[in-house]
Amino acid sequence: MSLMSESVSGVNSGAPCVYTGPCEEASSAECASFMSQLYQLQRVSCADGRQFTGWLYTVDPVSRTRVLVDLDDRQVHFLLAGATVEVSPVPGAQPATEQQRIDIDKLAVGCGADGEELDDSAVGSATIQRRDQVRAWFAKHRIDLAVGGEDSLSLTLGDSLTIRPPYLGRTCYCNNEIVLARCTALLALLPP
Repeated sequence: MSLMSESVSGVNSGAPCVYTGPCEEASSAECASFMSQLYQLQRVSCADGRQFTGWLYTVDPVSRTRVLVDLDDRQVHFLLAGATVEVSPVPGAQPATEQQRIDIDKLAVGCGADGEELDDSAVGSATIQRRDQVRAWFAKHRIDLAVGGEDSLSLTLGDSLTIRPPYLGRTCYCNNEIVLARCTALLALLPP
């Protein structure tokens, strides 16, 4: 699994689709449209020519980041609206069955289809790759983040800062506003 007003897309396809334009809150009509598309099989074409196909897990109403889950390859892709050229349903595809929904949910939150917690090798190489990229970026700036949390996907700095997947400014949690602001700014500068 892998994003910054950006997208961290799925794994073996090279660089992520990146968008640096403005983000505005979605209207209630847009949110209703997003809700009607959940658990639908979609094909998303990026501006750089790459295509991703997967089940729509969620859409961020601010950045319009789409989270697609590919059950066949067991990957999760984060794709920003500004980096996408076209979003279309896969012709002839039916909505996800109840079992597919369970599998989509479990894969999207880092669990295997059988309900067991996944280790680093199975969580999704894109998530691990993004986690390691963020950790290396902070280390380059002399901030040593530890891998922690019950899922081993969180990055922590003592008891003060926690960064959760997808490792964006909005997924930073800190009880010190100055530390939070600096870490959020540092994440925003992370190269794709």
